[in-house]
Amino acid sequence: AGETEPVTADNLYDKVLEIHREFTPGSTRKPVFLSNLANEIMRRILASPKDQWPQIASVIQQSLDERHLMLYLHNTNVQTVVQERGWGGHLENTRNPVFPVEWNWGANKANHFVDRSGSIQTSIQSEDQIKQSISLTYNNRSTENRYPEGDYVNFLRVYIPKGSTIIRIEGLSSVRSAFDETMGLHSVSGWITVPVNGSSSCSIEYAINRDSVEDFPLNLEAGGRISYHLSLIKQAGLQSDPWTIEITYPNGWEPIDLTNVHRELNALIQRTDLSVDRTIELMWER
Repeated sequence: AGETEPVTADNLYDKVLEIHREFTPGSTRKPVFLSNLANEIMRRILASPKDQWPQIASVIQQSLDERHLMLYLHNTNVQTVVQERGWGGHLENTRNPVFPVEWNWGANKANHFVDRSGSIQTSIQSEDQIKQSISLTYNNRSTENRYPEGDYVNFLRVYIPKGSTIIRIEGLSSVRSAFDETMGLHSVSGWITVPVNGSSSCSIEYAINRDSVEDFPLNLEAGGRISYHLSLIKQAGLQSDPWTIEITYPNGWEPIDLTNVHRELNALIQRTDLSVDRTIELMWER
């Protein structure tokens, strides 16, 4: 009600950005529009016929799995199930985690215009040491430095295993590297600015040693086999950004299962996206 044309999935973002572009201090247009939209969505869901419930439930589950919706309930029994499914925002799987978290400090909506991509390069040095490098690239499609577009001033935190040894950090300013007691993980943080119609990138290289990391990602299995584990964790609200994972390993190791990976000499390469949390598990025979 009150709109000159129907609001759909195709024009919703354009509508919200139009309101932002025309924003003036004291205006209530945006909260009124969003409140009316939320009320209409709920009205239609609650009034929907039963034959539409499975489709609605499927959409809600997809939003929960992709972390566009998160739940907190006072019923502890139900909340336990929510956490087990990864719908509550709590990190359940922190074995060899890679968890980048952004924060837009620029008082604009530039993150809507940013495309992201990431890569992880893992070099297995031996049964007791791994080196990993995380690279992140941002492309800013903003065309002008005027609200809601503009430079993307990003305070970035990257969470990695507790006990990691930092080797190199590039592309970040005011860097802080320390153990985060709240998360129970090591945190590397700093600032990276992506200019209008430009791109920026950063990288973090670190070592993981068996004697310094509680849950070392290499397991020595029966029969001379060895397995590797990586947890790539998605930040809530982001889209399905592309990621490339490349794992190199010592001579004499023979990969057992090449499902979803491409082999090049002593490297296994997987191309995926971060629409949901990704778990990478590989195994070799020696």
